[in-house]
Amino acid sequence: MNNNNYNNNSYMQQMPQQMNMNQNSYISQQQQAPQQYQSSAANMQRRAKKKATGRKLRSKETAQLPTSRMDQTVELDNDISEQDFLQSVQQAYGSNARVEINSNNNNSNNNRQQISYQVVWENNDEAQSAYAQNAQIQQKIAQNLNIKGSAMAFDKPAEPRSIDGITLQLDSDTSSILCGACLVYNNEDKCMKVVHYSDRNYAGCITHSGDTQVFGKSVHTIKLSLSDLDQNIKQLFFTLCACGPSDLSQFKEPVISLYENDEEEVNLIQYGIEQAGKARSVVMCRLFRANGSDWSIQALGSEEWHIQQKVCMAYHNAQGLIDAHLKVMKEAEDKKKNDNEDKGDEDVTEEGVDDKKTDQ
Repeated sequence: MNNNNYNNNSYMQQMPQQMNMNQNSYISQQQQAPQQYQSSAANMQRRAKKKATGRKLRSKETAQLPTSRMDQTVELDNDISEQDFLQSVQQAYGSNARVEINSNNNNSNNNRQQISYQVVWENNDEAQSAYAQNAQIQQKIAQNLNIKGSAMAFDKPAEPRSIDGITLQLDSDTSSILCGACLVYNNEDKCMKVVHYSDRNYAGCITHSGDTQVFGKSVHTIKLSLSDLDQNIKQLFFTLCACGPSDLSQFKEPVISLYENDEEEVNLIQYGIEQAGKARSVVMCRLFRANGSDWSIQALGSEEWHIQQKVCMAYHNAQGLIDAHLKVMKEAEDKKKNDNEDKGDEDVTEEGVDDKKTDQ
């Protein structure tokens, strides 16, 4: 990953301190909860299961977004715990893959345990390689579980497919509004658009749900079609704002989840903002192009990304903080580039002196 993508976490120590922003009003535009949540208890169970999935980022940590996914179903005579099964499958695929269980049921026709799971990779070539070795991997899974013969039967897996459409969900777990927005930046570090609850679309590639609630819990979702974004779009910054409470510490467990569109039950990545503290608003994470093409996510949210006032409908305040960070990052990058050029000139000069000595 090159330096132009600002992927060096050390710059955090150079950032300007938190900035006081002007407070602005927030107009609630509540929408109906999705129909699939039949009860509050069922919704709580769904959230608890979802939180157990996906890679968990720490503040300032960076991860590449998964690019490929393969689905698999297996039936077993044995009653295997999800944890044991997950560990066995993960060991068989190795550390470059991430395995998550989609469902675990009993097949009423033959009274066998039926488990569906997905495997995701950050690299398409690794996904294809695993698919080509599927028979050997299935044998490893059976060996890990100490299961032999017909006691374990795999369905034929579908070929790996690309992951492109993803959803970033802000889940507050309280009745108060947890407001999220996306600031779209180009390769010249200029903010092209702010997608938020009342301006919900950017080029058909980024869409905002508006302010929704699921059984009294505030939920904002932002859907992204990354491959459809113009190549000059370089970074997406996501903000979080407490609307109602005095600060973000009033929310019990604010969680940012990243999952494949229409696959809400299983996270790809998740990030809890423990460091938001007494801030009213925060720049919580960013997506950025790695090596000019692949997308990565970086968890932010630490003190240098705090804003002491609401940014809802005052997004120029969030933009001011982001711009200040980008300026420092660019200056550090330019200095490093100049230092490398100076070092290269010195090496050339020393080589010239050595050549003259040789000639003499």
